[in-house]
Amino acid sequence: MFGEKSLLYLEYNNPKDVVTDYKNILKAYNISFCESSIIVKQNSLKDEIVNVKPEEKHLLISALQYWGQGNSYQKQLALKFVGLQVSKWLKDSGSERNYYCPKEIQSVFKWRIFLRDVLSDFSRDSKLMNFKRINKGWYADARNIIPSILMRRFIQLEGYGIEGFNLNKIFNGMWYKAVDTNKQIELYNDVVSEENIKTLTVHGAKGCTFESTLVISSKTASSQSGHWKAHWLEGNDEDKRVGYVASTRAKYLLVWGIPKLSDEDRNLIESIGFIDGKKIISQLNSTN
Repeated sequence: MFGEKSLLYLEYNNPKDVVTDYKNILKAYNISFCESSIIVKQNSLKDEIVNVKPEEKHLLISALQYWGQGNSYQKQLALKFVGLQVSKWLKDSGSERNYYCPKEIQSVFKWRIFLRDVLSDFSRDSKLMNFKRINKGWYADARNIIPSILMRRFIQLEGYGIEGFNLNKIFNGMWYKAVDTNKQIELYNDVVSEENIKTLTVHGAKGCTFESTLVISSKTASSQSGHWKAHWLEGNDEDKRVGYVASTRAKYLLVWGIPKLSDEDRNLIESIGFIDGKKIISQLNSTN
């Protein structure tokens, strides 16, 4: 379909920047975003690309967007987000590793089940799942809806330390205030918007096929099987297998996103058939 232009590389200083260039290439070649994918090795790099922030101000909005996607990693993020929010209300937060289980709660397992059930209840409410509005409207509904759900689900934690909290006092009145009141609710790109490209880990992309893929290398060789040169080209069998799996998901166009190259590394990657994607973008722009 693209001949010698089916293998491209794009250099980056920040891995998020390469996504914009990739989208421009897809538009120029008339490849649908829905038929393309971004593939990375580490979840941490995936988080960086799709702007996942555990410190996000709108924790419940973020959690509900991720919870409904069916992806196990996104569900785990949702559990952490809602765990952090509820522990903030209880003013007793544990560690991220334990889904911010309050120190007073004596079973992390029971806490995690509680969070799962809370998210399931929240996600069945059409008002809480309406993200196409400003923040103020969502928070107004949340203040009315959330307390009854939480109070009902807190029964699951009876006998495990929930008795130490004055729940009626915590969830009374204007306890949940809107943040950025008149701003539109942010829709997470990899979750909601059809205008963006699905971002997967190598593990999550197994068995998948796309018209095109952007495989983004980690910044350094210190990562686990994630660096284009140290692992995919020159690593051990497992490293090379990771590179092979990631790079064989594309039917027509494969693009590698890689950190800035030395002259030696540029010669290496071009010697195996990759073409500088920036040059392709310049050529496409000059013909438009």
